[in-house]
Amino acid sequence: MEQIVKYQRLQSGAITATQNLCDFLIPEGGTINLKKSFINVNMSIQSADVSTNDAAGGVGIYNEHATFTDGGTGSKYVPPIVLVKNAAMSSQKKGLIESIKRVDVLRSSLYQYEKDESEKVDQCFRSFNAPMDENQFACSPFRDLNSVGTEKSKEVAHDVRIDLSDIFGIAQVADAFSTDAAGQIRIHTELNIDKLGVGQLAANTDGIWTDDTNSKGAMDGVAATAALTTDLTVLNTTKLYTHQESLKHPFFVGQKLAVTFDFTPNGGPLATKTATVRITGIAHNTTTKKMNLTLDRAYETRTNTNDVIADVTVKGVNHDAANSVLTVNSAEIVVVYNENPPLNKIEYLTYTTEEDNGGNSGSLNKQYQLEPSCVGLIIAMPSTNSSLSSNNYSSYRLMVNNEHQTDRKIEKSSPLEYDRRSRWFQNHAKAIGSLKEQSRDFATAIESGNVNQQYTHNNNCIMEVMPQTEAPKNLGVELVSGANIGEIIFFKEVIKSI
Repeated sequence: MEQIVKYQRLQSGAITATQNLCDFLIPEGGTINLKKSFINVNMSIQSADVSTNDAAGGVGIYNEHATFTDGGTGSKYVPPIVLVKNAAMSSQKKGLIESIKRVDVLRSSLYQYEKDESEKVDQCFRSFNAPMDENQFACSPFRDLNSVGTEKSKEVAHDVRIDLSDIFGIAQVADAFSTDAAGQIRIHTELNIDKLGVGQLAANTDGIWTDDTNSKGAMDGVAATAALTTDLTVLNTTKLYTHQESLKHPFFVGQKLAVTFDFTPNGGPLATKTATVRITGIAHNTTTKKMNLTLDRAYETRTNTNDVIADVTVKGVNHDAANSVLTVNSAEIVVVYNENPPLNKIEYLTYTTEEDNGGNSGSLNKQYQLEPSCVGLIIAMPSTNSSLSSNNYSSYRLMVNNEHQTDRKIEKSSPLEYDRRSRWFQNHAKAIGSLKEQSRDFATAIESGNVNQQYTHNNNCIMEVMPQTEAPKNLGVELVSGANIGEIIFFKEVIKSI
């Protein structure tokens, strides 16, 4: 039988870019399933209109999501673990259990290879944003968008879930951790709140409106023979939608649209006109197979039956980016207690971190020291202010205690490098989930014809198995780069027990 208990963050006050520490205390008493326990960071996005005048559609709802600005861009799809920069776990009776610096770089690198591409997409509901579907539309986890009916879409708070097993090695193995034996548990995290921002999906310049040959932004016009009673508070899509597709269109109730059309009055010259409207209702006409969009007001007025409206198109209206705000509302740890017999001894893998800098040189030849219990090594090279390792190198070679680990240098993305990476996973009794060494770009549809557009952000690392020794071992690193080598992070995997 399991019991779930939530403990709030110890720090008082708002969680911001400068107040980004979240510590949690788990009291002594009971057995914890660390595998199932997790941290919830609750966030919300308050959108803002450029104009709320009736002529501008009033107050609208915008499909906004959280962006993770990494190395100057916020277009990457990233797992929620990148929100954690540094983390530590300690107990009252056992002392320090784990302390890992640059958790974001380490875990995002491992995540890249451990999960296959479908798993990464399926788990996006736990993170900040959603990748686009085959229709180039993504529903933000911060919005409850109604694509049919008249109920207005809503802004909702969203829990970003970070499993303890994604942070700590002990949480990957301990399903019966005794707090009676360990005492009170303290978990410390430092979050990358400064990298969070607000982005808009289906905005005015989004390709969703124009990319298709049968454009989703195209609407039916009004012919000269149409009666004056023709309802101009309704837009009918030119694109036809099957029953299955009728829930995958880019429209939602409360959405503001910029309408552009050619208006030719009776006997008058053609004029291109615009209007801003808001959707108040959506229905699928099963006979015509068109989506019918009911608006808050008419987008034009006809005074003569010979008035013609043609080439009608719509696009999303841009939000007020400067005043749309992401707020971190709270942070809590969700602890799962059970009645399993507690583990007397827990052996687990964790990481120690050593950071260095290549000094922007084109090569590196340097010695480092590894712990006797070090059994694995991950070398990451993130760009400035990045949580992803872009590994700015062309080849490498490693020595342990003056013995080369390979008989030649290892070229980047070569069969030999893939073999070394496979050895690392075999040593952990795991299968490689993906060899795609790039992160998804959520701005590109999942089933885009150009696959290269989906993966534009390098995310890879060097992974090597290390021999366990009685004494500390010397590591020799030879790196050659096609460009200047900057930050280098060595994640040394060590065996610990408690």
